[in-house]
Amino acid sequence: MVLNKKVEWGEHKSSPCFFCALCYNCDEMKKFEQIINEESQKEHSKQIIIEESEKEYFEQIINEESQKEYFKILQKFIEEEYATKTIFPAKENIYKAFELTPYENVKVVIIGQDPYHGEGEAHGLAFSVLPGIKIPPSLKNIYKELNTELGCYIPNNGYLIKWAQQGVLMINSVLTVEKDKPASHRNKGWEIFTDRIIEEIAKKPEPVVFMLWGNFAKEKENLVKCAGNEKNLIDCYKGKAVFMNCERNKKCDKNEKESIEKREREKEKEKEKENEMSQVGNKLILKSAHPSPFSARHGFFENNHFVKANEYLKANGLSEIDWQIEDL
Repeated sequence: MVLNKKVEWGEHKSSPCFFCALCYNCDEMKKFEQIINEESQKEHSKQIIIEESEKEYFEQIINEESQKEYFKILQKFIEEEYATKTIFPAKENIYKAFELTPYENVKVVIIGQDPYHGEGEAHGLAFSVLPGIKIPPSLKNIYKELNTELGCYIPNNGYLIKWAQQGVLMINSVLTVEKDKPASHRNKGWEIFTDRIIEEIAKKPEPVVFMLWGNFAKEKENLVKCAGNEKNLIDCYKGKAVFMNCERNKKCDKNEKESIEKREREKEKEKEKENEMSQVGNKLILKSAHPSPFSARHGFFENNHFVKANEYLKANGLSEIDWQIEDL
């Protein structure tokens, strides 16, 4: 007798009654369930956002890049390389630099090319080697320069973890290499990833010093200059002067472009020495020759980069780097 009135119960304006739950035929019940589902989805979405925001920023970048097609191809290549060849560093150390120097702690960036390719040398930090490994020639020259600039004694090891823990991010443009085959993993996709890292660091609101040693590292200068400026007339990736957003149907006269590029090259050549130190916003860019024995005497020695970096950090209210690596 009562159940014949179920339509009447569906007409109430408050929350669904017990009988509505049983019959599941009234509009109020359906609306109620829809609201519950929507709220549940919102809470789930909030939880995902919270979990993502709690991740360290470098980890977020890695996760974002891993969804891109180039990175999927890179990952497949790297997995096959580790499975069939001897690859450095150990797989668990590929991202070691980002683990030791979180994004928020980065004060100085030193950019290398690719990891050491000798047995037991590379461990995820550019220029650094594990304890017990012979100090590589380039690092020896870095130590010599530190001795000249700051009086640091030359240690018996090349383990630079102390720098990383103070905010010195030491990254190679390419993060893996095959044993005894330098540059074997270049142009596989790592450069795209590490360029993104450099761009994101250049966007940090805090001051950062970029040390660019050698022509390869100097090519990254435009990434720092262009970060966050999409209208800049510089091709940040290739580092060549081109019109990216030309107002004339986005096409520029070929002769005009060539003329601009020629003038830019002439200016760069004329001001080469002057441009060894430049500043973009609160980012200091220090450039010199590479510390390799083949080039150190042509501009790396006496570049005073370590002194200049500390002076800049101190002037901006940041703690200086203790560059002394102690004996082990």
